Amino acid sequence: MGLITATVTFTPVPASLPSDLGTILAVLFMLIGVPMILFGLIFLYTGYVRYDAEQYLDELEGEQTTQSENRGQAENADADHEVEQKRSDRSPRADPADETEQRDR
Repeated sequence: MGLITATVTFTPVPASLPSDLGTILAVLFMLIGVPMILFGLIFLYTGYVRYDAEQYLDELEGEQTTQSENRGQAENADADHEVEQKRSDRSPRADPADETEQRDR
C-alpha cells in the first residue's frame, strides 16, 4: 500500500483575548459589571419589598391592638352599665308603710 503523506502547515490563529485595551475592558464589564448591577437592582427591590411589608404588618398590628383595646373598653363599659343597672334595681325603694307614716304626721 502506498503511503500518503501530506505536509501540514501551521497557520497562526488569532488570540482568544483581544489585544485592544478598550475591548478587554468592555468584555470584563459585560462579564462582571452587568451581573453585579443586575444583582444590585434585584437586592434593592427585594429590600424595599421587605421594608414595605414590615411597615404594613406593623400598621395592621397597631390597628388590631387598637381595635382590641376599643373592644375591651366597650365591653368594660357594657359591664359597668350592667352593674349600675343591677345596683339601681337593688337600691332600697320607698316602703309603702313609710309613706303612710309620713302622711300621718
